[in-house]
Amino acid sequence: MLYPAYFGEGDAKYPGLIATENIEPKEAIITVPSRLAITGKTCYYSELKFLFDENPEVFGANQNDGEDNVMLAFVLYQIGLKEKSFWYPVFQTWPKDTDILVTWPEEDLEHL
Repeated sequence: MLYPAYFGEGDAKYPGLIATENIEPKEAIITVPSRLAITGKTCYYSELKFLFDENPEVFGANQNDGEDNVMLAFVLYQIGLKEKSFWYPVFQTWPKDTDILVTWPEEDLEHL
């Protein structure tokens, strides 16, 4: 594998990897311990669970974007913790040059 490899043009580049040899169907090319994966379950059963439970109209399983909202709220909360977050090293690897909410300046996030 060749990592990092960047794809896209100009400001829209994003990181990825390039296979340097054939990968067979169903062959694992990387494994991640489950405790290190940010999943819907990880996010829901976090310290924000009370928030999700108290606001089913936003975070409920019966809402179209419920799980997405749970994950977004969790990630934004964790990013706000900065170095105190267990996930801080993960966030440090995310692209900083794309216009996504997690890369907004602090002043814009406060306004939001």
